[in-house]
Amino acid sequence: MLQQPAALLEQPGLTWTERLDGLVAAWIAAEQDHHELYHQLFHEPGGAGAEEPLAAARDLLVTLLVQGHEAGEFDVPDPELTADFLTHGYTGPCHHTRTDGDVTAAVQALFRRVVAARPPERPH
Repeated sequence: MLQQPAALLEQPGLTWTERLDGLVAAWIAAEQDHHELYHQLFHEPGGAGAEEPLAAARDLLVTLLVQGHEAGEFDVPDPELTADFLTHGYTGPCHHTRTDGDVTAAVQALFRRVVAARPPERPH
């Protein structure tokens, strides 16, 4: 849930939107691949260690939002609040939406809307 998105922050040539999309995809894949463990950690009362991975995921998202904002690709004047909203908001579609389809693209689109992602200006 954290290693792959953290590596995306260091990859040259990716836009901040691509990094955000990669983070969302990694989070959803981790939840789908380890659904029962994920449920116990984040949704069971007194889940063992729930705060630590959630805090680390949130911190990673804050870093991504700050850097994307500084690059002019995101409009996120309050990255801390935005990260809280997105970190807690993404668990609904992951945990409560059970479809035969993949929700990744829809959740990525929601994240992009929240941060007002816009394409970076590329030199001609």
